[in-house]
Amino acid sequence: MISRKSQKIKQALVSYKNAIPPAKTVEEARTRMDIFGNRDKGALESMIEPVQNEKIRGEWLRCGEADPGKAILYLHGGAFITGSSQSARRLALHIAKAAQCQVFTLEYRLAPEYPFPAALEDTVAAYQWLLGQGILPEGLLLAGESAGGGLAVSAMLALREARLKLPAGAVLITPWADLSVGEEERSLKADRDPWYHPDAIESKAAGLYAGERDVCDPLISPVYADLSALPPILIQTAGDDVLYEDSLKLYDRGKKAGVDMHMELWEGIWRVWRQFAAKSPEAEEAVSEIGEFSKYQLKIGCATRFCTSDNNAFP
Repeated sequence: MISRKSQKIKQALVSYKNAIPPAKTVEEARTRMDIFGNRDKGALESMIEPVQNEKIRGEWLRCGEADPGKAILYLHGGAFITGSSQSARRLALHIAKAAQCQVFTLEYRLAPEYPFPAALEDTVAAYQWLLGQGILPEGLLLAGESAGGGLAVSAMLALREARLKLPAGAVLITPWADLSVGEEERSLKADRDPWYHPDAIESKAAGLYAGERDVCDPLISPVYADLSALPPILIQTAGDDVLYEDSLKLYDRGKKAGVDMHMELWEGIWRVWRQFAAKSPEAEEAVSEIGEFSKYQLKIGCATRFCTSDNNAFP
C-alpha cells in the first residue's frame, strides 16, 4: 500500500489526464513537457550552467561541493520525440543531491526531425566530451528515465562496439527498452499509468524514432541485444507503469549475460514518480537508492550499505 501523499499525487495526475485532451502534435507535447519540468527554474537558477558547442548541448547541475572528476550523464525521457534539459531539471537535481555528484543533462536531438541514430550519436559524443573534460570512465555514470533509460543501454552497447572503456555503471528509471511492443499492449495499463494516454502523439513515437530502421534493432530496443560485459546496472520500475515489462525483460537479459543487475519494484506507483521526491515518501526512497548506487559505483565517500560486496557490485 502506497502512502497517502503518493495516493493524492497520483489521483491529481489521473484527474489532470482525464480533464486535458492528449497532445496530438509533437510541438504541443514538447511544450507541455518543458513547462512541467521547468516550473522550478527560478529556484534552480544558481545551480544551472548551460553548455553549447559544435558537438553537444545541455546543462550542468551542481549543488554544494562535488568532485569535478566525477559526473553523471543524465538522459531525459520523452519517447525520443519530446523532452529536454528543462524537463529533466527537477529529477536530475534530486539525483545530484542524493549522489553528491555533478550531473550533466544532455539535450540530444529528437525525432521525427532527427530519427535514429541521432540521439545515440549525441549520447556517445557527450560521453566522449566528458572524458575530454578530464573525467575518467570510472568516474562517469549513465542515468536515464523512460526513453533515456533505454538510450543509456544503447549508448553502452555502442561504446562497447567501438572498444571504448565503459562507464562505472548505469541507472535506468523505468526504461523504454522494447520499442516493438504495440500500442494495444501498452494500452492495457493506460488507466493505471497517469503519464500514458493511448491517443497521445507519444503512443506513435516508436515508429517516429526508428524511422526506416527495424524497431527490433538492438541499438533501438536493447532487450534484443547481447548485454555481456556491461557495467553494473540499477533498474527502478513501478507496477502501474506501461513500461514495467520492459524493465523485467531487460533485467532478465542482463542477468543471463552475466551483468551485475539490481531491480527495484514499487507496487501501486506510477512511471517517473521520482519527480515528486520532495512530496512523496516513495519518491524520496527511490532517489535515495539511486544516490547510494551512484556513490558506490563512483566511489564517492562510502556508501556503507554496499561496501562489503566482494565483486564491487550493487547487491
